[in-house]
Amino acid sequence: MFKLETKAQGDLTCDADGVRLGADCLLIAPEPLSRVYRARGRPELEGLLAAAYGSDLDLDRACKRLAQAAELMGAGQLGLAQINILQLTLPPLTAAGLDRLRKADALLKFNANHRPAGPGGGEFASSDDDGGGGASPTPVEPRQDRAALIAAQDAARKKPAYRPRPGATFCNYALFDIAKALGAPMAPLTQPNGKPVDANTMAANLARSPNYRSVNPDQAQALADHGQLVIVAWVNPSGPHGHVATVRPSNVPGDKPTGAHGPLLSNVGLSNVVMHQSMAFRAGLDVRYYTPK
Repeated sequence: MFKLETKAQGDLTCDADGVRLGADCLLIAPEPLSRVYRARGRPELEGLLAAAYGSDLDLDRACKRLAQAAELMGAGQLGLAQINILQLTLPPLTAAGLDRLRKADALLKFNANHRPAGPGGGEFASSDDDGGGGASPTPVEPRQDRAALIAAQDAARKKPAYRPRPGATFCNYALFDIAKALGAPMAPLTQPNGKPVDANTMAANLARSPNYRSVNPDQAQALADHGQLVIVAWVNPSGPHGHVATVRPSNVPGDKPTGAHGPLLSNVGLSNVVMHQSMAFRAGLDVRYYTPK
């Protein structure tokens, strides 16, 4: 039997302060000085729920119920909202799932008045600040979508032209295609003639690009789980060919990753499969992760 626990005790809390998962992860929040409640954007909800419960959860159903609950709470129907949330029938949150959830949530700051990118962007506006545009604040969706990221990775990894052949692999071409499909900054990846630079040059360019920032492996995986493009790059100090790949979201149906340690990667190179970092890069290499700012 599933039940809503009292505040800060169980897996799921639904009360006048909003809806939380694992006591700390806010899924629905009230707007300041308002009776309006907002659920987090769908890509964020999908990423958080997938991190917590894996691929077996019906994410579409869960996101729709959370949106309905937010509407009910805004209408003053807290009891009905609690029943709606109760019908999610979420499984118990495991210790591993809670750890993944906390790491994913740590990368996101939820505030219904978050300003979009641009002048003053990336800041949290006060309840009476519209971010300088004069219009009512609206929640901002993540720049990428989990489904779009997975689709772009699958297309590149399965592209016949990128299958390895003697003396040739195509990690840089695959990364170029994925980044372009997702609308990421392309300057660090592109030659003047519009073609991809080699992997070593990509890695060097990303390290000094004003349009990308460095993240650690845990952050890389959590960002990818939310649909954000994350690039892994290694400069080969002994030759012209390093290696680049993109971080793969966790718990994608059909994935059978090889290796055991590090973030998941959608790898194109000597083998075009999903693998952990430990399989793509041997221990001791200076592997870096970058994501668009």
